[in-house]
Amino acid sequence: MVWLCTRATIGDANIAFGAYALAVYCAKDWFWVAKSWHWSTLLVYLAVGLILTIVLTHS
Repeated sequence: MVWLCTRATIGDANIAFGAYALAVYCAKDWFWVAKSWHWSTLLVYLAVGLILTIVLTHS
């Protein structure tokens, strides 16, 4: 059971990092979240995270 939860946590962390990395690519700034950001960057972050979660959960 511990291994299952550990795998899920690692998967969630990878999803969050992947979504953040794509938002960084769009914003062209690694620290976009700490500065004044555009809604489009936040939307990319949330959409990618949601889509990856849905796709990986149903596979």
